[in-house]
Amino acid sequence: MKKFVMLFLFAGLFMSFHSCERVDPENPDNPGTDTIINGNDTIITSGEDTVIHEPNPGVEKIVIESSSSTIRLYEGETEQLEAEVTADEDAEYTLHWRSTDTEVATVSEGLVKAVAAGKAKIIAYVSDVADTVDVVVMSEEIPESDDPRVGDFFYSDGSWASRLDSDKEVIGIVYWVGDPTSTDPTLRKEHPGCTHGLVCAITEVRTPWQSKQANYVDGSGYANYVGTWILENTDYEGPFADATNSAAFDGKYFPHLNYTIGYNNTKGLEEFNRQPRNREQWPLEVVSACQDYREKYPTPRNTSDWYIPSIKEMAMMISEELGYSKIDYGDGSNAKYPLPDEGTFNAINSSLMSVPNAELMGENGIDASTEYYGMTIEFKLSSYITSTEVTAGAHSVWAVGYSDQSIVGSELGTSKKSSVNGLVRFIFAF
Repeated sequence: MKKFVMLFLFAGLFMSFHSCERVDPENPDNPGTDTIINGNDTIITSGEDTVIHEPNPGVEKIVIESSSSTIRLYEGETEQLEAEVTADEDAEYTLHWRSTDTEVATVSEGLVKAVAAGKAKIIAYVSDVADTVDVVVMSEEIPESDDPRVGDFFYSDGSWASRLDSDKEVIGIVYWVGDPTSTDPTLRKEHPGCTHGLVCAITEVRTPWQSKQANYVDGSGYANYVGTWILENTDYEGPFADATNSAAFDGKYFPHLNYTIGYNNTKGLEEFNRQPRNREQWPLEVVSACQDYREKYPTPRNTSDWYIPSIKEMAMMISEELGYSKIDYGDGSNAKYPLPDEGTFNAINSSLMSVPNAELMGENGIDASTEYYGMTIEFKLSSYITSTEVTAGAHSVWAVGYSDQSIVGSELGTSKKSSVNGLVRFIFAF
């Protein structure tokens, strides 16, 4: 038997519910009424003290079909929503739609129209059964901001600030201030205005780089470089880097270890995935993960959109100061180099701690331990993979090990087919 709940209002009586939305089943365009949704039970009140309880015609469940729990639109844009209704076979009902703030977004028969910047909820309901989806409306006009600083909160409206504004949606943290187009020709060509700095995502994704890399071999059975395909088939720079910036690869030099060139790299990797044979036989899962992230967390139009960081851009999330001398093979016996400090790493995490549902850098690794002079030291073991291939082996990509804040490459590089160490924190330029 379906459970019904009635609301009686008495002076001094307080009740706690899961959420409170504004809606009226008799008049969904009337903003002066409330709906209180508590799990599957809904109490509908009209005005301040009138109880309306519409009999349930046999509807069990409503699910708004949306690719994300949050719809993001610019002012004037629209999106058509559909709702799947589970009901008795002979049930007769009318599906109502309602916006909690018509000054932000309106809805008619599931068609959502963005009106002005802000947040609202779209509700689909029949009697006491309902489902909701959040909508964030962004303005075409980018609010003015002060000069960016490391640790600033970057908002969905394109602004940034050192203090957290709870009325805005944080989509990233400023972690480097400078001109990323200076060493990325593709970014400079496609987004010439993105000269303020770099922003990292507030969450991470775990994914292989190329899980079927073992199948991507040449006629002699040797592993192929994705970058070779990019050089031969596109106009993008090859996503390579050698540790000394002096070794030639295929007759060319790739001094990209210290370049902010992840946008170029990502564009080349995307072209690789677009080629049908590549996509079907040895796809780059890291590219698909980035594209999915863009759909889930759209960026404002004053940015480059999310991309996979280069080894330089990933390493700068730990230390802003990064020179060739600090990442050198030395005698060639080791390809693992500690970064000079953790200042940026700490600044990012300090800001992330204030953002709801954000993931701190370093918290998603694998639990590990080591013995050190009789002491057991516990830590998180994992690496952030990048868009930069290691020239010393087609099976590896450059990575940053956050358990010891070091750059990893060559024989110690992260395998492309690894899903254990495949953490990515996407970035964008602004």
